[in-house]
Amino acid sequence: MVKSIAQRTIDNVRTIGVAIGPCTVPAVGHPSFQIPENEMELGIGIHGEPGIRREQIANADGIVKKMIDRLLTFLEYAGNDVILLINGMGATPMMELLIVNKFAKEYLYRNGVTVYDTMIGNYMTSIDMAGFSMTLLKLDDTLRAFYDASADTFAWKK
Repeated sequence: MVKSIAQRTIDNVRTIGVAIGPCTVPAVGHPSFQIPENEMELGIGIHGEPGIRREQIANADGIVKKMIDRLLTFLEYAGNDVILLINGMGATPMMELLIVNKFAKEYLYRNGVTVYDTMIGNYMTSIDMAGFSMTLLKLDDTLRAFYDASADTFAWKK
């Protein structure tokens, strides 16, 4: 059963990240890559793995729109409820994550996607990377029941 629920989750979740500043890998002691001040890297990995492309930095709404547009090409989210996870990469203030969340929820709604719940915070970071990732989990009755279940662990309380 655990394997089937994990596979169902994998089949219904997609994530994309963006960075405007690099991360420092502790074992190396210096930034693992460079991003010019006026650029951002779309699709970057959590440890600084190269993204889809670099482009001119945009405002928060413009960045979120690009990210959601990309996510919507991978799964049919319209007409479905989703869990929206806004994850800080380590150096992004909570206020900026909240700004990202506000536009993300509005933009998803305009695209026929209902946000059932939102999680905002630093769940998986690169210590000091400036940026964030956005994850959409499309819910069905089974995934919703597991998401809504009570939990009391170090990393997850509900």
